[in-house]
Amino acid sequence: MLKSRTFHAEGAPIHYVESEGDGSPLVLLPGGGNRWQALMPLIPALSLRWKTYALDWRGCGASGHLPGTYYPRHFASDVEMFLRDIVGSPAILFGHSLGGWVALMMATALPQKVRAVVLGDPPLDFEYFCTWATGPITSFWADTQEIASADLSLCDLAARLAELPLPGQDPSSRYGDAVDAISLLSMAKDLASMDPTLLDPLLHHVEEYVGDVPLGEVLRGAQCPVLLVQADREAGGFNADSDVTRALSLLPRGSSVKLEGEGHFLGLDSWNVAPLLRSIVGFAESLLNAAAAPSSS
Repeated sequence: MLKSRTFHAEGAPIHYVESEGDGSPLVLLPGGGNRWQALMPLIPALSLRWKTYALDWRGCGASGHLPGTYYPRHFASDVEMFLRDIVGSPAILFGHSLGGWVALMMATALPQKVRAVVLGDPPLDFEYFCTWATGPITSFWADTQEIASADLSLCDLAARLAELPLPGQDPSSRYGDAVDAISLLSMAKDLASMDPTLLDPLLHHVEEYVGDVPLGEVLRGAQCPVLLVQADREAGGFNADSDVTRALSLLPRGSSVKLEGEGHFLGLDSWNVAPLLRSIVGFAESLLNAAAAPSSS
């Protein structure tokens, strides 16, 4: 069973859930604009072994809205307070996309509270990311922002989403043709609880947004073990093999695994998370085993 909790950061309530038990802490950080429920496919298995937490970002889900404060540095500030004041003991962090950036920032800024990090396809080539973020996806974000600003029921939100043009595809293609009804309802719930201004930095200030993340500095500064879970770029992942190689050259204790055939969401959107779970659990278990191993004389 998960318990719903709230803590206060910079004037806004930040919502999170935690599993029962007293295992070692494992904190799950979702992608940008996602509620904690995006990570629900991972929680049942992880909670068998770890005290598992998952957060709603400010401006998302059951967390408070703070317009104008939706840059990586603001999300990182919330997570830093969470690790200090709520979790307490050193935790393993799993961060998907934006969550991966924040996890790296924490590993560098708060090393005494971060035991290890698992990165779920965070963009590592900022030039590529900025090109993508200013391409066809921009119109889709603008449309979803408009929908989120409207006072619509969940079913009406899902219906409006289904009719949106599919980014980068034939103008007659619709978003509802590419995703199923459950995915539409899940995204509608994201939008129903989201502060529409959450998308402003990506729509209007994307270079400033990524500039919040000193990527080389946080990669070099992450002294804990780091596992980079790479999505398949051919299936929609952000990182090429060369991006991962470059990141590993900077990480003091880095390793990687590639999930062939999985796009940016690493199976979270379809609940096909067995390969992702294997990566997280295998990595985390190796840390526990290393800690338990007797020292040689």
